[in-house]
Amino acid sequence: MKLLRNVLIAMLLLAAAVTEVSANSALMYWYGSDSSDVYMLSEDCPVTVSHEKLTFNINQLPEDRYTFDNHSSLNELDSTVTAAYSFHNPADYDVTATLYFPFGENPYYALGAKLFTSERYLITADGKPVNRQLRYHYQQGDFDIAEAIRLLQDEKITDDIFHGDAVITRYDYHIETYAGIYCDMAIPKGRIALISRISGYDDEVKGKTHFGVFYGISEDEMDFSVYLFGENNYIEDIGFYTTAACEEEVDNTLTLKGTEKMKLKDLLSSMPVIEGMNEVDRYNCFVTMLRKTSEVLPVISIAEISSMFEENLTCGYVYKLTVPAGKTVINEVTAPLYPSIDHRYNPPYYDFTYLSSPAKTWAGFNDLDIEINTTHVITEFSGGQLSRGADGVYRIHLEGLPEKEITFRLYKSDNPVPQKDTSYNIISWFILGAMGLALIIFVALIILIIKLISRRKKRKQNS
Repeated sequence: MKLLRNVLIAMLLLAAAVTEVSANSALMYWYGSDSSDVYMLSEDCPVTVSHEKLTFNINQLPEDRYTFDNHSSLNELDSTVTAAYSFHNPADYDVTATLYFPFGENPYYALGAKLFTSERYLITADGKPVNRQLRYHYQQGDFDIAEAIRLLQDEKITDDIFHGDAVITRYDYHIETYAGIYCDMAIPKGRIALISRISGYDDEVKGKTHFGVFYGISEDEMDFSVYLFGENNYIEDIGFYTTAACEEEVDNTLTLKGTEKMKLKDLLSSMPVIEGMNEVDRYNCFVTMLRKTSEVLPVISIAEISSMFEENLTCGYVYKLTVPAGKTVINEVTAPLYPSIDHRYNPPYYDFTYLSSPAKTWAGFNDLDIEINTTHVITEFSGGQLSRGADGVYRIHLEGLPEKEITFRLYKSDNPVPQKDTSYNIISWFILGAMGLALIIFVALIILIIKLISRRKKRKQNS
């Protein structure tokens, strides 16, 4: 009975733990797009920022969910930020500076959308429109201004392996059966291959890079192509197995149907056409993508490079600004706001990030005024203590730049409360019930066995 009591106590503790846990079966945090100050690309520029004013006008917030079918509404979202810079030239000569204003990436809830249109971004100098050039660069991970400046070149970048005239040989293969066979092959370390589709990969097998293709039950899966740099075939150790683990080898035949020579620039022509992207940026983004990907994965899927190419592009405007000797020019930049959405609360929180660190690239920075116009409630602000005036506008004045990037959080109305995923709790209770039933049966069997053993002992004693 003591065993039964301990099991029941453990079950009650497990039940209490499950009721407190809220693991969510759906994505609950949707990442937005950061806004950013302008960067100075010119070296040794004497121009300073005598004053900057940031004005956030948050009239609308994104819907709770977006799908690939209703992205158009994001282009009409009425929330913007305007940065007004007072650029002062203390020198006794006119200065023309080259500036870079990055847009960032599409928010997570709008992957694949065309949000970065020229109509949404306004740049003026003393109230007059500024001529600007749309520029792209390929960058994986978080935005890095040093990397962006290095990649924003006016000439095609040079690379020993990935260059437009690099010869590539395509090898077209056919497998004789499609009864669930995994075809494994290898290339020497340091070599790079592109493949039409890939099912497995291992770069730690006897100093070689192994990869393969799995054939299911479809005749359409009997063919694939491998693209190798150069004119010589360096595929080695072709084998056939029942699984990608390559444990049980089987007999099969791989037939080379044909070969075709091409140049790397021929593959470039198959990449998606990006609005406003010039040929130099297109070439540099493609080469950078192949270079960065091959550093991690020397076997690259042809089927995936198109989406990789498009999803990791960062675009922005490059423009020139002339500040006469001893004068001040007001440069205004306006951009839409796409916050992150935190659905772990109801109503959700909206998180905004403004990268103020680019202003550190200027020779000097004086002070900063921030205004946030919104009817919603701001709960957190990273730049200091906000005050809200009688007009409902949040304001703060800073002497110099904040130590960290400017972030703030707001919600629409009411007090957000943590969400609980009831579907998870139902599943948890179902699993718990099944476990509990199994435990009860197990305990009952143990008790029955103990009783039978006890009875046998008593019978022996009595006898």
